[in-house]
Amino acid sequence: MSGITLDVHSLFPWLTIHEGLLLPERSFDWRVKTGPSITDAAMARIAQRTKVFAEGGNDKIFQQNFGIYTGEQLRKAFACYLSTSTGPVIGTLYLSSLRLAFCSDNPLCHYTPLGQQEWVCYKVVVQLDQLSDIIPSSNTKNPAEKYIQIVTPDNHEFWFMGFVSYDKALKNLKDALQLAHRKYNHQI
Repeated sequence: MSGITLDVHSLFPWLTIHEGLLLPERSFDWRVKTGPSITDAAMARIAQRTKVFAEGGNDKIFQQNFGIYTGEQLRKAFACYLSTSTGPVIGTLYLSSLRLAFCSDNPLCHYTPLGQQEWVCYKVVVQLDQLSDIIPSSNTKNPAEKYIQIVTPDNHEFWFMGFVSYDKALKNLKDALQLAHRKYNHQI
C-alpha cells in the first residue's frame, strides 16, 4: 500500500460504502431528478466508454439491443439520462440513419401482471421520419440544466438530459430530423 487514502464520498458524493459495498445513497434519485451535474454526466460518459470498449463498439451494442435494418448505419451515440415518471434513467441515446433509440445502461426492476419480479432494460425507439420536433430547453431556475425534448406526431414526449456535450447532441439530432423530413417530403 502506498499510504494514499482515497475518500470515495468526496469523489462520488452520490455513493456510500455499506457493508463493504459501494452503493448509491437514498438521496441520489432526488439529486439526479433536478438534472445531472457535469460530474454525473462525465461519470456516465466514462461508464459508457468502458462498456463500449468491452463489448466491441457502439455499432455492436446498438445491433444487439435494437437489431439493424438493411442500409441502416449508426451515426452517433450519446451518454445521457432519459427523464421518466419515476426519475431519470441513465443510458445511451443512439442516432442511426433511420432511428433514434435509447437503452438504459442497467436493467430496471419491474413486475409482471402475475407479480413476478423481472429485470429489463428501459428502451425507447422512434423512427426518424416519425419525429415531429426536437426542442432545446433549460431549467429556468438553473439555466445550466439543459434538456432535449423529442416530440412525436401523436404528442408523445421524451426528455433527455445530462449530455456531456449538449450542443453537439442537439445539433446532430436537429440535423437528423431535417434530413429525415427532407427525404420524407421528397417521397410524397
